[in-house]
Amino acid sequence: MRWIRSLNVSKSSASALMVTKAEFTSGHFPGKPIIPAVMQLQALEELGRAFCGQMRPSGAKGTYALGAVLNARFRSPLTPDTTASLKVTLHSQEGSDFLISGLVETTPEPGQKIAEALLRFTLTPNRD
Repeated sequence: MRWIRSLNVSKSSASALMVTKAEFTSGHFPGKPIIPAVMQLQALEELGRAFCGQMRPSGAKGTYALGAVLNARFRSPLTPDTTASLKVTLHSQEGSDFLISGLVETTPEPGQKIAEALLRFTLTPNRD
């Protein structure tokens, strides 16, 4: 996990810190850099995969992959050299697939809400 530090996983949620760096913003936007939304989603995806891996039903084989971003809202810019708090929470489960709510906030807590998303993770079989 490239941007995630201090991973904590429980039965219904996982949290971590996202460390942002100025080099992530090359050209996005000159003079007033922000962390691209796609990078925030990727950090939530990495945390979500780690959470799903811990929640995997017994006997289920394969790896978790992001199946869909069902909804995403970006409420405030995230600037470089900021530490953000990431949290994913189990929304629902269907078989071995998970619907996860993701949140990005500034730290320290309670922080400003930066982004939120509803993500579907699907168990995909390993290729032998």
